[in-house]
Amino acid sequence: MTANFEESVSKTHHIKDKWLFVFVYPVFGLLAVHLGNDNSWIQLLGMPSYYTDILFALICVYGCGFFIKWTSLKINKRFGWHEEFFKALKYQSVFGLFLPSLFIVFAELVYLRIIGIHIRESSIFYLEFPLAILLCLLINVAYIFMYYQAFSTAALKQKNRIEKKSLVVREGKSAVNVPINEIAYFAKRNNLTFLVTKSGRDYLYDYPFKSISEKLPPDTFFQLNRQIISSRESVVRCTKMETRRLKVELSPYTDDEVYVAKVNATRFLNWLDRR
Repeated sequence: MTANFEESVSKTHHIKDKWLFVFVYPVFGLLAVHLGNDNSWIQLLGMPSYYTDILFALICVYGCGFFIKWTSLKINKRFGWHEEFFKALKYQSVFGLFLPSLFIVFAELVYLRIIGIHIRESSIFYLEFPLAILLCLLINVAYIFMYYQAFSTAALKQKNRIEKKSLVVREGKSAVNVPINEIAYFAKRNNLTFLVTKSGRDYLYDYPFKSISEKLPPDTFFQLNRQIISSRESVVRCTKMETRRLKVELSPYTDDEVYVAKVNATRFLNWLDRR
């Protein structure tokens, strides 16, 4: 497993959020319509505006639900739950809580104008707005809990996994045992994967990067891109480019230039500085 461990959580662990869309959102949509409404069921069923109110409420609730789902996924990929929890929480508060809440209020104002109800005659500030904040807060808490639980489960499995001390590679008809601490990096060349030692020896080790990553200690190895998994000791220099990518110089030297995408740059630098 590579050291960009937190990012792998969102890729390898399915966040089970179906219950939100099936149970929670319809309930909140109906609550938004019925709370503070003094009309009886019979009266409501005979009012055309009742059905448009339900439709509008469900559109707002599900719209915010999908937006928070997307926001939570992006934040989870960009920030880890291991070292950047409070930074992730800050972004979650802004993009997952305040923006959706303001969107609901703005949409409600537009809706009231369309149906001809003056804002002073509505319950938007003492009912809909607090309910919108409560909804967004609960959704955010749910996603934070689910992602944190997924990370904790993956971390526990990683901790309990017995890490390999060496890898067996082929050299002609012979099998060579290469200690993990002698590996510089793994490189893909012409659709083949090679193991490169710190002394500069190349061995064919044609396994998928995912399979290779699971055999490596995450504190020591990092997947720089789709072509390179490198050990920390093999990183000689990294330079920030104008595009915010990082250009990485490795030892032993590689003929092709190696870059870390800007989306992984912060996590890579944190890993590189970790001891």
